[in-house]
Amino acid sequence: DFGALLGHLLTPLKLKWSNLGLVLKLETSKVSGVGTCKAEVALTSDVSEVCRFLGLPGYSLDGKTRMSTREMFEVLTRTKVFFTGDYEEKYQVRERRKRRPVSDAFFNFLESKQGDLVEEEKNDKVEILFRNFRNNSIEYEEYIEIIGEHFNKKDEVIERFNLLKETGRSKPKPNPK
Repeated sequence: DFGALLGHLLTPLKLKWSNLGLVLKLETSKVSGVGTCKAEVALTSDVSEVCRFLGLPGYSLDGKTRMSTREMFEVLTRTKVFFTGDYEEKYQVRERRKRRPVSDAFFNFLESKQGDLVEEEKNDKVEILFRNFRNNSIEYEEYIEIIGEHFNKKDEVIERFNLLKETGRSKPKPNPK
């Protein structure tokens, strides 16, 4: 449940937490006749590094520690990836939340604390990067390069992204049917 809630916060930042570790999701814009081309770059599987990068306590991703919904709420709302009042409408849909009791409890906490949660402007480069990306103050390509550079994967990120762009420019293959 913690992973699913964390995933919800990471998705708008084009990141995901998976069995590979922290992954950067690459995508090109929609290309006529091709659609959106997507790829992923595994940034790191070092849990301590991921926790530092995202602003999580080390125990939260250790796979052993169990947290109550309230503890998850406290941990997640203090991360570098949480932005007050910025969760998708689909999580306000009661029917969807009924199938996910922990998520429902998390969003109930969030709604009840909405006025109490004050978004602190931290002087952290990573959080500023996330904020700038969320606010469209930085271009996607620059954002993914900076993320890649942080994990010493800038060359791989650029190479994979350029391959995606080339795929999008090449003519789509005809359907063999």
